[in-house]
Amino acid sequence: MDPQQIALVSTVGVGGLAVLASYSLIYLDYTKHDYWVGITQSSQHMFYAFWVLAALGFIWYIVSHVALPTPDHAGLFSYGTWIRPLIVGIVLLGSCLWSVFVWCTFNKQWSKVWASGILVVVGLCTLLLLAGEAEAQAPWYRIAGLMLFAMTTVLIDPVMWNAQFILHPVS
Repeated sequence: MDPQQIALVSTVGVGGLAVLASYSLIYLDYTKHDYWVGITQSSQHMFYAFWVLAALGFIWYIVSHVALPTPDHAGLFSYGTWIRPLIVGIVLLGSCLWSVFVWCTFNKQWSKVWASGILVVVGLCTLLLLAGEAEAQAPWYRIAGLMLFAMTTVLIDPVMWNAQFILHPVS
């Protein structure tokens, strides 16, 4: 493996475990608060399906970089091998912080700006990954994996969940 692949795998390993661990806050507290912020049960089921697709898409995106590497001769990623791992790291850190921030909003009366804003940061970083892959003319399967991931990180969380969260009373 080259240095970028090692950095990517290391970032995903540590960051992925941190995200899973951070969600324990929400899981252990979900009976006390409406973390779905009034979203209908039918939409919740749809979101569950998209979460699975997002996870599979993200895993495939990372695996494709390790198993089927391609050079980055143009665009964002051509400026340094550290850029992709950094953006992926920000996505994972932001995902980890979201659960902490939303828990603190419901339990410590923190401002909603923290939980809402971090979702926007994750969404923007996902868009940077997509743009970088498009500029690098990445293979279709890499872009497809990232697009599955983006359905949740760009549309569902920062747009749909945030729209409900902003209006939902915190108790």
